[in-house]
Amino acid sequence: MLKKLFILMALCAVNGSQLVHAEEASAPQDGHARVRFFGQAVISMTFYPDKSCYGGKGVQTSRSGFGGFFGSTKSISIGMPETPEVLNLKDRDGILSKAFYREYAVSADKPLTIIATMAQSTGRHMYSCEKIGGFFIPENGKDYEVTFDYGNDTCQVNVAQIDTADAEVRLLPVKTSMVAKCSAKD
Repeated sequence: MLKKLFILMALCAVNGSQLVHAEEASAPQDGHARVRFFGQAVISMTFYPDKSCYGGKGVQTSRSGFGGFFGSTKSISIGMPETPEVLNLKDRDGILSKAFYREYAVSADKPLTIIATMAQSTGRHMYSCEKIGGFFIPENGKDYEVTFDYGNDTCQVNVAQIDTADAEVRLLPVKTSMVAKCSAKD
């Protein structure tokens, strides 16, 4: 528990105005939405709160390369509802690449940009995708899930709203908008 609190405090120091401590985030709060990001060692994923572009200071939810292999792969939850992706997390595991997720509270009704990069070698083949992503505007009190899927020579960042109406968990696709690198004044 102490380690989890330390990690959350460090994340808040990175971008304190955008993150809410786990104790405060057990339910969506006024002015906030919650977002779950999935990761593994071959994927580098960063989000940029309150921006419709990428670059500058962002929050890295997972990183590829040696940092991804030797970094923490422990899932961090702030109390979001479990979805099929969480319940079947092991299905996302790769060779030497354990899947995990991290949940964050972000500002609602403001753009949230997500950028992902992936590089994986399967012996004779090298797969990579550079700066795939987009932005969307999370709604107040809603929960979202972000996945990075690759295969058949395609890479895609998928965003879904978690709907728990009628005691059933459903994932509703969220359309993202194209994103570009921020200018020097952004």
